[in-house]
Amino acid sequence: MTGWMGTNSYTFNPGSNTAGVYVPITIETSHDAKYWAGNTGDQTPIPNKPSGCTLSDLSDLAKIPDKDIYGNATSTPEYTIASLYQQHKKPYDNSQPSDGYHLALASWSATYKMAQTIHNDTSLKITIYCIGYTGNGGVDATLLKRIANTPDSGDYHTNWQTGKYIAASDTAGLNSAFNDIAGQILRLSR
Repeated sequence: MTGWMGTNSYTFNPGSNTAGVYVPITIETSHDAKYWAGNTGDQTPIPNKPSGCTLSDLSDLAKIPDKDIYGNATSTPEYTIASLYQQHKKPYDNSQPSDGYHLALASWSATYKMAQTIHNDTSLKITIYCIGYTGNGGVDATLLKRIANTPDSGDYHTNWQTGKYIAASDTAGLNSAFNDIAGQILRLSR
């Protein structure tokens, strides 16, 4: 099955069944992005799916894989600093693939490891900028600061490019954040 795993961003309660398999817009071409943005509920059918399969049907997935497709670990000791873990204090369990909480922690770990892989590539000097929209439940600022490698991230590496994390709570804040980052990116040096 072609797609990606995700969670319903409105509920991250331990024990809730909020995980699903989503089909990328580039594969399912009968609908546009507006359709997919408004139709991500648990029971949205997957095009060309086996009979009876819905987004919340993960019965063929016995556990969350130890690594993502790029080789990033889905379980790292650092997941305990994730804001979701800090809120619920429930240890990660990869044998619970249909539990949105565990899937979110696995995604957190894989994302964190991918950022480290990018920063550790000495052939590239990549600076990462992150904007965190704090409306509708907020973001994990700790993760975004670590991805950007900000000095206040709690895991700052002086041998990596220093990026920037900007929190934005509304449209004006988002516009300001994008303008700030555009100014950083477009700044010319001699």
